[in-house]
Amino acid sequence: PILERAIQEQRLQRIVVSTDDTRVWRTGKHVPQTQWHRDPLGPPFQVNLRWGHRFLQCSLSLPLYLQDQTSSSRSIPIRFEMAPVVKKPGAHASDQQLEHYRQLKKHKNLSVQFVGLTQELRQHLNQTGHQAKRPSCLDLVTLLRKQLADHPVTFPTAKAPATYPMMVGSAAA
Repeated sequence: PILERAIQEQRLQRIVVSTDDTRVWRTGKHVPQTQWHRDPLGPPFQVNLRWGHRFLQCSLSLPLYLQDQTSSSRSIPIRFEMAPVVKKPGAHASDQQLEHYRQLKKHKNLSVQFVGLTQELRQHLNQTGHQAKRPSCLDLVTLLRKQLADHPVTFPTAKAPATYPMMVGSAAA
């Protein structure tokens, strides 16, 4: 419901969705589907592990700067799905168990889960009538910090109108 409402209220011509993975830390060892994950906020050159869940989060980018020229883009979450890592079998696992693990690892990795989430979102937008806005009304921005650092972003000002690359760049920043 929040996706359709935001599209209608903001009168979006383009639908820009950013997707990233995130961790939610837990303390209980018996919480289902929790695992050890690398802590990205740990000190440099020292791997810190924390117990928790991994999720894929999709956010709709709202170009608020088109309304008053002083606001920046805001993103509101529209999907938040669990994306657990496949559990590796023990050291004494049989060859059949190891082969099954390798197959699961190929079909349940983060990239495959991202594609499935994107296809589900695309189908939802088509069913709600947003396919007619433009040939491809769903633009995906996968946020990669390295790419954002390599390609600086220019933001729209009151003098320079917003272009599509500026909208995507400001949504990613």
